[in-house]
Amino acid sequence: MKKAKNKNLRRTLGFLALAALTAGLAAMPLLTRQAAESEAYPVSILSAQAERRELTRVLSGGGTLQAEEAVSVTVPQGVRLTELLVKNGDTVEAGDPIARVDRVTVMQAVADIQEELASLQKQLESERTASDSETLTAPAGLVKAVYAQAGDSVETVMLRCGCLAEISLDSKMAVKVEADTTLRAGDKVIVTLNGEELEAAVESNLEGVLTVTFPDEGYTTGDTAALTGPGGEALGTGTLEIHSPWRAVATSGTVSQVYVKEGQTLRSKGSLLRLTDMGYSAQYRMLSSLHQEYAEQLAALFRLYQDLTLTAPAAGLITGLDPDSPLLLAASQGAQVTLLANAPDGSDAQYVNFVGQVTEVGTDGYIMRLNPQFLSVTDYTDLSGVPRDTAAMTYEAIYTGGAPVYQWDGSNWNSASISAGDLLLFAGDSGGSIVWVIRMGSAQLPDPEEPVDPVDPPDPVDPADPSDPSDPSDPSAPSDPSEPTEPTEPSHSGSGGVSLPSFGGYGGSSGSAGSSTQQQTQTGPATVEVASLVPQASLTIPVTIDERDIHSLTLGQTVQVRVEALSGREFTGTVTEIGRIGASSGGSSKFTVTVELRREEDMLPGMSASVTAALGTETGVAIPVAALVQTGSRCVVYTSLDEKTGDPASPVEVTPGFSDGEYVLIRSGLSEGDTVYYPYYEALEG
Repeated sequence: MKKAKNKNLRRTLGFLALAALTAGLAAMPLLTRQAAESEAYPVSILSAQAERRELTRVLSGGGTLQAEEAVSVTVPQGVRLTELLVKNGDTVEAGDPIARVDRVTVMQAVADIQEELASLQKQLESERTASDSETLTAPAGLVKAVYAQAGDSVETVMLRCGCLAEISLDSKMAVKVEADTTLRAGDKVIVTLNGEELEAAVESNLEGVLTVTFPDEGYTTGDTAALTGPGGEALGTGTLEIHSPWRAVATSGTVSQVYVKEGQTLRSKGSLLRLTDMGYSAQYRMLSSLHQEYAEQLAALFRLYQDLTLTAPAAGLITGLDPDSPLLLAASQGAQVTLLANAPDGSDAQYVNFVGQVTEVGTDGYIMRLNPQFLSVTDYTDLSGVPRDTAAMTYEAIYTGGAPVYQWDGSNWNSASISAGDLLLFAGDSGGSIVWVIRMGSAQLPDPEEPVDPVDPPDPVDPADPSDPSDPSDPSAPSDPSEPTEPTEPSHSGSGGVSLPSFGGYGGSSGSAGSSTQQQTQTGPATVEVASLVPQASLTIPVTIDERDIHSLTLGQTVQVRVEALSGREFTGTVTEIGRIGASSGGSSKFTVTVELRREEDMLPGMSASVTAALGTETGVAIPVAALVQTGSRCVVYTSLDEKTGDPASPVEVTPGFSDGEYVLIRSGLSEGDTVYYPYYEALEG
């Protein structure tokens, strides 16, 4: 009985509470007004007429300033540095020197890339099976020419133009003239082009050929340009060419789509062309893409070899530079790796040297006779002490490797070709790989009818082990001296090399084994990061936008930006990225939009910023946004005043529409000339 009474009591209290709540809600305007008066917050009742207005819709959002993604400064794997030319905190422009590189390690990297390209070429030849389509991509740069159009045959365009499109990797043009001048790299000259004069810089002055470069402002390749020196002297005329070109090539198929146009700037790995009816497999396309990456790496290495300077790929602030980086050659390391230098330290030499004479040149290599004695070379630019007695070259072998061949002309190393009778110096490492081949000249070949006494090859010698007491010049007996080595026709076998059974470890192909080469080839050319460049020209703001508004924005749209720490100033930004995958939040999806703006000196990453985008205009019956009252899912306005209290009364449901943040268009519920009433709290102003 007691429980029943308590239950009835609780029920009675519940009804009383509900009644009190209802009464309280009904009295809210009055209570609010009384509270405002008692707390000295004056409130006014404003009125506004519904009138026709043209509203500009504004979309607003906020975020924090962020620095652009850092750009890596890299060198191909194996390349070493000799000197750092900048330090952390320095600001550089694109093309500014970052470090000096070691010529020898660049040469070795060139040889490694050439070997990978040869391996890839073999794989490509074995993968010529049918496929459907391919998208050609291009590295970052300026699109100079697009020769292919949708529907064109790849073969026709390649025959007519030599490539499908041309990209300028550094957005520079170049002019080369033959000139007898003392101008040096960095000197300024004047280029006269189509009646216009512009300033250019000398890039190089080598063997009477002067090369100058200047920014590409839409100039046409092949136009004639005249060069004038700083003293007004005429230097000559030449034709414009792309300073650092990259050409898109293909061997077959049809162009189905073109994604770029001339004058467009591409970001890294931008889509260029879509090809169909390629006639090759997916594996072939993958290998072809890798071949292109290695070819680009090789071109970069050739540029490094030319000026021995690593330059900034973009403008920015240097970070992450390690002054104690293992990439830097120490003084003691220089003698160990400076092959082809003027004076390496013989005691620290890490290379095995032997000489030979080419007796026959084939399509894939050459046959030669070697002197079986190892040599010590302390100066590769002075080989006068190297024995050239062809009578001592009695060990027959074949060479099918891809090590580069060089010849010293007294001041520079140049690439050389090989002919029968040439005398060669082979330099190899302790692992049995031929690193360089140096052409020393030529001599008359021995009489092929004259019998040659076989000479026993020496025992294996580890040239890197100073504790080895053996004399590398002292030959020892072969395993079976009764069977002389017979030369075979040059042919590709594995990755190629000198066939020297039991000859100091040089018994197989030079370079990596086939399996390891295949694995490296599948992953593309490796690079090592030297430093990072944090762009300073611009900042970005990621802004979260509701799914209902995301389609109102377009790439390239101009927006207004305010930075909280820089009050009173307004900046202009550009929409550079619109997210296509939303994240659920509060019952709707949100998308991230990236806005980019030019960086001012006092802007810092992490500062708060707001973004405002004008989305268009619309005309209709409008009232102040403050007059709208949200009640659940309904919007109402008050159309009269209570005669007793003076509070807004007579709510009318309306359908709001387009708004500029201050006024809102009313789709239904009000007519032009209707009056609405709403409270205004002066204490909240400002």
